[in-house]
Amino acid sequence: MEGIYFFGEHVRWNLGWNNPNQAGVFIAMWIPWLWALGAWAAEGDDIGARRSWHGLRRDAAATVVLGVELVLWFLLCKTYSRGALVAVGMAGVGWLLWSFIRERRVTGIGLMAVRLAAIGVLLFATGFFSRIDPRFVSQDASAGNRLVLWKGGLQMIAASPWSGWGAGESGRGFVNWFQPLDATEKYGGMVNSYLHVGVEHGLPVLVAVMMGALGIWMIAWGGVGARRSEHCLPRDAAATIMMGAGSSWLVFLIANVFSTLWIFRNLWWLPAGDGLVILGIGFVTSGRFFFGQMVRAMTAAWVVSLLIGAGLYGSGKSMASDMRIVYQAGGDVTVTDAGRNGGRVLFFPEPSVLGDDWGKEIRRLATAIGFLDFEIVTPVGNCADVAGVSCAGPRVIVACGSKYPAGISALQRFPDAHLILLHPVGKPVVPEGFKGRVSVILPMLDTRNSGRGWKAVCKQKGWAVSISAGVGQDIRQAWPGVLAKAI
Repeated sequence: MEGIYFFGEHVRWNLGWNNPNQAGVFIAMWIPWLWALGAWAAEGDDIGARRSWHGLRRDAAATVVLGVELVLWFLLCKTYSRGALVAVGMAGVGWLLWSFIRERRVTGIGLMAVRLAAIGVLLFATGFFSRIDPRFVSQDASAGNRLVLWKGGLQMIAASPWSGWGAGESGRGFVNWFQPLDATEKYGGMVNSYLHVGVEHGLPVLVAVMMGALGIWMIAWGGVGARRSEHCLPRDAAATIMMGAGSSWLVFLIANVFSTLWIFRNLWWLPAGDGLVILGIGFVTSGRFFFGQMVRAMTAAWVVSLLIGAGLYGSGKSMASDMRIVYQAGGDVTVTDAGRNGGRVLFFPEPSVLGDDWGKEIRRLATAIGFLDFEIVTPVGNCADVAGVSCAGPRVIVACGSKYPAGISALQRFPDAHLILLHPVGKPVVPEGFKGRVSVILPMLDTRNSGRGWKAVCKQKGWAVSISAGVGQDIRQAWPGVLAKAI
């Protein structure tokens, strides 16, 4: 349905897709096929006759193909998808470079000039140029938010490079641990397919995915083998079609830098067709030598992918930050203030108390208390996970809501710590002979009717009790000052 997305007063066309970015990349993937079709038409037959397909003259065929291509450029402009425009532009540079290497000269300069002039007119006429104007891009929240998200994605890769953060956890992990505290945007992923894979599944999986993707494109770039029979296309035509498919494949790879497009299955049939064409023509024209060509291409792609993976990890590792986030096996997260490790706050969070973005609230607390030489650990699950804590013991244990039994169990293991029960719910269950320093923070408006029982236990045990301005179990109204004071 059109009209859901706008750029200024311009309606961004979806063309039947879920959003304009999908429509834009789908159109952009067809444009290289027209480059290949036009080049094939211009090559003529084997004896250099003036006629090309089905008797059409070469110049007429090239004009028809260019006309269809410009129609696609118009539709691409109406989607206002910058990622698709950049992708097809970079694929075009690759096509020109490939053509120059193949021909050892620049061919079709006049037609290229007409094409570029027409594309420029379309960009201005549709208002697309204003969307790619550097002055607009520098102020555009969509571009700015992507940069912040990608920076966080690099840091997430550095925090867990081998196993990742888990499927579906990239957006949530970013919001909790790397998004600026004053930002409110929600994300389901990295809005970048490669960061998405690397963050959720780790660098080894990302390297494997990139190796396969780049390897297919490198096979297309390498062209066809020497074998030729009456059942095959002429070598020049085969190479041209193969590179057209490769350029279409490259458009998809580049566009995935700007959006997470691989998750949309209905977009995959054209890249899948590109891959089949590349592999099919490569096998038919190269025969048994094709497998050696594949090995060479995949080896080169593996080396490039390793370098990219190392670059991503190094970039994330080198980014300066007041907080160092370490994602541990099993889901535990450690927050430190750039290396100091004088003690620990062991946190058992619960969304009903700190909200869905409880990691951000923990970072807000860390900022408020200046860490006080603390290292904050958020274990997943119950107290059994605390066994992996490699320290002499936390100085403070914080258990939220129904997680209070985990806090009590942790205090039994670390008796010198200070246990803070934050808006505990349910009937108080305290082991016989339980001792230790305990503070209980109860909400002013107790919607769970747990306050009376906890006040009685606090009076019996001599525990400190205070009342926060929380409404129900949610303490964010009084956060983080109420806990900073208790710590």
